[in-house]
Amino acid sequence: MLAGRDLIRCGAIFSMWKHAGRNDARQVPVTQHSVEYEVTDRALPAIGLNCDAASKPFYNARTLSTGAEVSLWVWQQYLQTRDRHFLEENYPLLRESSRFLISYEQIGKDGLRHTFPSNAHETQWDVTDPVTDLAARRTLYTETIEAANLLGRDAGFVSQLHAALVLIPALPRTPQRSSGALLAASANATYNDVITESAEPSAPQHNVENIGLEPVWPYGLIGDDSVLTPLARRTFQFRPYPTNQDWSFDPIQAARLGLGTEVAATLVKLTKTYQAFANGFANWGGDSGEFYIEQTGVTATAMQEALVQNYDGVIRIAPALPPGWDFAGTVSVSGRTKIHVQTRSGVVQVCIMEAGTSEVLRVRNPWLGEPFDVVEDHTGDVILHSVIGPIVSLQAITGHRYILRRSQLTAEHIRFAPITGTPARGAKQLGPRHLGLAAASAR
Repeated sequence: MLAGRDLIRCGAIFSMWKHAGRNDARQVPVTQHSVEYEVTDRALPAIGLNCDAASKPFYNARTLSTGAEVSLWVWQQYLQTRDRHFLEENYPLLRESSRFLISYEQIGKDGLRHTFPSNAHETQWDVTDPVTDLAARRTLYTETIEAANLLGRDAGFVSQLHAALVLIPALPRTPQRSSGALLAASANATYNDVITESAEPSAPQHNVENIGLEPVWPYGLIGDDSVLTPLARRTFQFRPYPTNQDWSFDPIQAARLGLGTEVAATLVKLTKTYQAFANGFANWGGDSGEFYIEQTGVTATAMQEALVQNYDGVIRIAPALPPGWDFAGTVSVSGRTKIHVQTRSGVVQVCIMEAGTSEVLRVRNPWLGEPFDVVEDHTGDVILHSVIGPIVSLQAITGHRYILRRSQLTAEHIRFAPITGTPARGAKQLGPRHLGLAAASAR
């Protein structure tokens, strides 16, 4: 699940470039030259082509956000590893993806920069301002600016990106029970709006994706403490396709929105509905389906997002724990830092941060509203005492370990509980699904 879906889904965007009257292939993202095979839909009278601007409207004929999504994970990989050589090698992808999208934009009567025709991934075809484009452009342009400044490149283009950023339209909204009408941003005051797929909410639906939640994940524009969090949570509550298909991102997006109960509910539902094979793989396509790993990838991503998040520079410890869960794990975050966490009954018991880089770490209080200490593990020195604020800044040193503990606890209380259990001797079952094969004697 590194990039959420097929990284090279929409190749050969050069055809789109020509369709728009822009023939400079130097500005087409290199990874977007790979061509996806033709796909035939029996319901259609003729073949539709993905990644082909000359094609009639089709599932990915004009999906423009692929380069931006690949670039998102390139940037995240750099933040994780701080590998400057990797960033230097891959920076052209960010830059050229940005150039492509800027060139595809059209100035509207409102003075803003719009994309048309463009797909809201596979769900709406040839519409104006798909949410995928809006979110991708905001994220991509910001990341490209940061990468360019870090590498000391393309100052003129950075200025162009700054100018383009402020002209990206707001996320389109529609009523919770959609009437097909767009709402102004002021509708947020009535708590009756949700994010819709595009500026054309009544356009036909061709797939069962919850496109309105893409700004939450993968693009990371809205989390659990954003001005737009209530809007995004309504969008989740009233999403058109709840936990539909094995690749549903519902558990991941629920985690980003701090909805621990929904994380558990959607993970269980996905497993019961789609994990049809004894090897743990999911079934895609009904009775005649095939082994698919998408549901496994969603599960793995959602579990780590429920335990630790670090998508915007703030380390969130246990931001979306399902109530009552016992949970233990290690999650790698920005700067090669590792976060070791153990919970009991849905409450953080132990948290140790292992710094991979000497830098300031911004950490959200795992026990919101309660004071906590930060202790240097090797020396036992209390670096920060009785911190009450929601976010603390800590100057970390490479290789040092820092214990986060409730202020009333002492060092002897900070221990990882041993993980107990016995080796699996038989198949496990969740609802109608089995993991492993039943013993011969049980058949």
